[in-house]
Amino acid sequence: MACTAVNASDASPAYFFNNTANHPLDAWDFSAIWRTNATSYPTLRNLDAFSRAGVPNNGDANGDGTADAYQPNVLDVRDANGVWATVAVAGSSSNCELGSPTSASAQALTGYSALTSLTGFSIYCASTGATVSVSIIYDKVYANPTVRYYNTATHSLTAIPNATLATVTIGGTTKTELTYTLTDGSSLDEDGSANGIIVDPIVLYAPVIASPNTGYGRAGTYSGSNLLAGGLFGFGVALVAVAAMYRRQRA
Repeated sequence: MACTAVNASDASPAYFFNNTANHPLDAWDFSAIWRTNATSYPTLRNLDAFSRAGVPNNGDANGDGTADAYQPNVLDVRDANGVWATVAVAGSSSNCELGSPTSASAQALTGYSALTSLTGFSIYCASTGATVSVSIIYDKVYANPTVRYYNTATHSLTAIPNATLATVTIGGTTKTELTYTLTDGSSLDEDGSANGIIVDPIVLYAPVIASPNTGYGRAGTYSGSNLLAGGLFGFGVALVAVAAMYRRQRA
């Protein structure tokens, strides 16, 4: 199929801006498919057609007013339990795009239990060594989570020192939002090379609180049966002591 170059010399920087008449725009359907106005390049009218099935908030999981699937800097990842995580690169990192969504079982971490599956993604930037701001919105609220970066090459988990966690409400649903910064080639970039690609699998964990040793057998997880058994044993010891005292007084 033959192609004809237009504005190849960039003599008209606004060639496509707010334009319906210049070739090949003059052959596009601006009544039903495309639209334009004085402040934009042509955009599709029906953005919902690009939304993945099940993405929260009718395809706009981060609540910015545009379908996620229409934005190269927004990526929706769904885990095996059906929970969505929406990754976004901030507007100041407009030269970076997101791709390669993955979800996998979380790596075990001593003293913690995994709240989420591993949420994996790659950031592709036009320049090497870039530092980008990232947010991940999980479609539910997690109590007191802590975040770890998982390097699938070294099988190691690393705390993210600049990470912040908060709650946000989008479309009437309260969610957990993680924000942090990443630098191409840093210790949080899986390939460790400043090559314009940042690979960054993330997991949320919750600390496991161990039960204290009460002196009655080994320490274990609190439960109704543990407490009942301990209470009955203590009550029995008290009755024996009272009976012994009564016998001494009668003697």
